Amino acid sequence: TEENQVVFFMSQELEQARQEIAQIQQSLEVHQSRFEAAMDNAKLGYVLFDSTARIVDVNERVKQWLRLSKADVLVGQSFHDFCGVMHANLGELATGHTRIEAFYALAQLGQKRTLNLVFHSGLVFQVTHSPVRDGGFMQTFEDVTARRKAEARANHLASHDVLTNLPNRRLLKQHIDVALSDSLANCAVLCIDLDRFKSVNDTLGHAGGDALLVEVSKRLRQCLREGDIVGRLGGDEFVILLSNIFNAEDAKNLAARVVAEIAKPFGILGQSVIVGASVGVALAPVDGDDPDRLIKRADMALFEAKRMGRGQYCFFENRLEERARERQALEADLRIAVVKQQFELFYQPVFSALQRKLIGFEALVRWNHPIRGRVSPLDFIPIAEELGLITDLGDWIINEACRTAATWPKNIVVAVNVSARQFVNHDLYGVVIQALLRHQLAPSQLEIEITESALMESDCDIALVLQRLREQGIGIAMDDFGTGYSSLAYLRRFHFTKVKIDRSFVNGLETETQSIAIVRAILALCKSLGIVVTAEGVETEAQADILRLAACDYLQGFYLGRPGSASDVRTLFAAPELPLFTPRLEAQQ
Repeated sequence: TEENQVVFFMSQELEQARQEIAQIQQSLEVHQSRFEAAMDNAKLGYVLFDSTARIVDVNERVKQWLRLSKADVLVGQSFHDFCGVMHANLGELATGHTRIEAFYALAQLGQKRTLNLVFHSGLVFQVTHSPVRDGGFMQTFEDVTARRKAEARANHLASHDVLTNLPNRRLLKQHIDVALSDSLANCAVLCIDLDRFKSVNDTLGHAGGDALLVEVSKRLRQCLREGDIVGRLGGDEFVILLSNIFNAEDAKNLAARVVAEIAKPFGILGQSVIVGASVGVALAPVDGDDPDRLIKRADMALFEAKRMGRGQYCFFENRLEERARERQALEADLRIAVVKQQFELFYQPVFSALQRKLIGFEALVRWNHPIRGRVSPLDFIPIAEELGLITDLGDWIINEACRTAATWPKNIVVAVNVSARQFVNHDLYGVVIQALLRHQLAPSQLEIEITESALMESDCDIALVLQRLREQGIGIAMDDFGTGYSSLAYLRRFHFTKVKIDRSFVNGLETETQSIAIVRAILALCKSLGIVVTAEGVETEAQADILRLAACDYLQGFYLGRPGSASDVRTLFAAPELPLFTPRLEAQQ
């Protein structure tokens, strides 16, 4: 019947609908399974809360972080219960218990919020709260512990010295800024530079130098009060920020303590190492009210301390700034002078003590500045060494001295001073030999002088070069003997042909018994080693007589003759015999 047909077709449609619904349910189950698997294995954890702030769903990632088993049930628990589980399993929040509660209160306003939860254990989770349409909310959790550690490490490296772990220049300036922001407090900046650090690098290598810098940083920390900061600018230069000081005496006491502590021996790579420190001090706010100016002025004071003889501390004064400007101008002029060879050699006579006869000269360089006039080598030689100009200048001096000496009698010697820096990455041996050949000067007429302090600064390959020069018949003299720390060791190592007694001992011969004893000891030592001796700085007849009686070989000083130009020297050779030194000659000079 017609009714049966309708029922039949309706039953078929109903069965088809049931099958479609079953397929849809099966598909939903598959998608749900995939979704749950994806969410459980996602890097993010999530917790879904309903409108009553009770958990509706949570993925396995959250359970893993909370150290829960799959059997543990979180669904149905309240937001506050969930916070309790976090505290119980992850420990206390470094940010305090109320942090997440306040976050929850803000989240109730229905806005998306993000918060970092930092636990005492070091774990850091970034939590994002997102409201959903039914009045509930979802919180996603991301473990950012490794990222935060990497960021903290990068920030630390950007603000600290890698070797010593001290604050670097950038962080130091920030600390000084903070100290200066307190208008009622005074502070001081101390710039510290190690003395003779280069010799440690040369003898023990960079590993030894690095080890020394680490030990120095430890000693500097021990010198500080609570709240003070020490940092490293680079190389062997350190800076101390002394905050909240009452007066300059506090800075003075710390500077003296630093000098004393760094002067003590260090044990580096199994060896005892002695360096030292020079300190420059700038006070705030009187010397500056910003970090750059304070550091700059402390550095000016440091330069003055090193100029005073190292192992000293010095406070900034306004005159140092003017001197710094003059030095900059001098540096610029010196570069031009080396290119244009605006120099002249003067020659100071050296006499035999017993025979009183002229035996040679020491070549002394003078700078003929177009405006300043004649500039003393004491003023420009240290600058030339610092700027790296001493190599070109030294080559010119050697060639000029050889050229002039080639016009002298064959038994007259010219002595030339060389810097330790002329041995570094430079063929000094080749320069000397070429100069002798170019000007046809006998090797026996040339003498190379090097100071003991220069040997201490850098002895890389110096002994080998000096030995090669001596093998060619060139004399090798140690200048300023007795002013360093290792004179006897250097005499044994470098095989000198001559030693020059420093003028500081000669000056005291007439009044100090100690000076006489030291000079006699030096003479006896050198005689036993077969080394001849020249006494520098002889300014009186009494000094000359004492040295002659002590059997000193040669004498040099204003009493015997002042330095003269090359043309002045030639007049001495005009007489049939070489000149003798007498009181009358001293009066003429």
